[in-house]
Amino acid sequence: MKFSDFLSIQKDLASVPKHPTAHHLAMPPQREAWIKHSLQRPDPPKKAAVLCCFFPDKQGITHFALIKRQASKHAHGGQYALPGGRQEESDASNWETALREAEEEVHILQDRVHYVRALQSLYIPPSHFEVFPFVGYLDQSPSLKPQLTEVAAVYPIPLASLLTPENLVEIPITTSYMEQQPVPAFNLEGHMVWGATAMMLAELRELIASVAR
Repeated sequence: MKFSDFLSIQKDLASVPKHPTAHHLAMPPQREAWIKHSLQRPDPPKKAAVLCCFFPDKQGITHFALIKRQASKHAHGGQYALPGGRQEESDASNWETALREAEEEVHILQDRVHYVRALQSLYIPPSHFEVFPFVGYLDQSPSLKPQLTEVAAVYPIPLASLLTPENLVEIPITTSYMEQQPVPAFNLEGHMVWGATAMMLAELRELIASVAR
């Protein structure tokens, strides 16, 4: 999608209702059991926010930033995600959390991001977080730089890759909490995105498709 086309639909994208049922398109089959187990915990979920930030490349094609987290013993170590992280006491809002974390993790400058909308928040059982996803855009391509203490790499992904129906696939996944389980995933330029991030992107894909027709 050309960035000029994205700009032409972004106001409609901002006003269309949230579409949480789209999460089911990319939902791991074990998710309901994970939620039931995790919500037995006495402590409330921690809060985090992520940012899907669109921008033009040098050819004027719409892209967004996708990160790969550093490998670690953390529940989400080594996985693909949108830039973002845990809410801090100094953050005035979830949107501010998303902006601050995006700047810290990949050098998307906060004061250059235009707000578009919030997506449906999502509970993540393995880490006991409620994550608030946001959509924004930049007028120009950013100088993406991963914060290497947390982010192994950052990739500019064409929006067209997310919108291509054939790129929603099923792959076997092994983690600390499951082994060789088939789960839905987005194949984004060879990067297999599954779990909560895939569910957020599924909602975003459906919302964009509804206003781009």
